[in-house]
Amino acid sequence: MTEKDDPSRVPFGWNGIERRRPLQKSSSGNGADGNDTLTGGEPAIADHAPAGFCSLGRLILDTFDRGVIAMDASGAVIDANLHARRVLDTKETIRVRNGRLEFVDPCVDDQLTRLLAVLSSASTAPHGFVAHLTRCNGPRPPRVLVIPAHNGASGPAAVLIHIFDTHCERVISHAVLRGLYGLTAAQVAVTTYLFEGQSVEQTAQQLGLSVNTVRSHLKRVFTKCGVHSQTELLHLLDLGPHAL
Repeated sequence: MTEKDDPSRVPFGWNGIERRRPLQKSSSGNGADGNDTLTGGEPAIADHAPAGFCSLGRLILDTFDRGVIAMDASGAVIDANLHARRVLDTKETIRVRNGRLEFVDPCVDDQLTRLLAVLSSASTAPHGFVAHLTRCNGPRPPRVLVIPAHNGASGPAAVLIHIFDTHCERVISHAVLRGLYGLTAAQVAVTTYLFEGQSVEQTAQQLGLSVNTVRSHLKRVFTKCGVHSQTELLHLLDLGPHAL
């Protein structure tokens, strides 16, 4: 079979570029069966849903450190990137029920219901919303940005959901700190502990250094990173990248 005859390849209708249907197996490898069915549940991506992200789009979105979900106007999930699929697999904050994506928090889900209702009416311009999602585990609740796709009435994706803070652990690569900011091994160690949420005093204890020594390393880190405070440093590091 040639690539042209591949049944998984269908027209994308975007400057003639083709894209593939949603993957038939969860990219996360953590509980979905061969039909994108979450273990003990129903399909996260409906069989009747239009094909999802193009192959290039999926490749790009899977590198994001946030979840991205595309939904149609009925609330069915068209596709989701790697981090979003992991969130869907847990069913802790977002799940699929009766063929529709549903937020476990009823207040947030009500906002989604109202957004979908507005989308079905041409009388009002739809607006997105932001929310925190309560979960049992993790140091902080994930945040979501839910926005209309603005791709025209003929486009399959009607709503995009961005999920932030999908990782419970705060980890940054030593190679990133060395390569981007030219930090020494000692400065990398200090910065890594601070990024993980440790205080200066806790970092000193972990490294077997005095607090004054840690503060001296931190001042040099500020200079190399072009910031003036620990708050600015952490904000800079939060922007990424976090790994190679």
